[in-house]
Amino acid sequence: MQGPLGHIPLIPTGGVTVANARDYLAAGAIAIGLASDLFPKTALDQGNWAVITQRTQELLAEVANFQL
Repeated sequence: MQGPLGHIPLIPTGGVTVANARDYLAAGAIAIGLASDLFPKTALDQGNWAVITQRTQELLAEVANFQL
């Protein structure tokens, strides 16, 4: 989408995961949004904040030192 719409800043939110977050940034996204991959329903239902903390740490490690 950056080809024909390069003048529009893109912030993808659907389909972004911890595993592909860096790919979206490398493709030209100025930011990303995560929901279900960062906050798994089972972890929320169980109040398992350790899982959410771990997912957040994985995301931060994945995008660390990325230069826009």
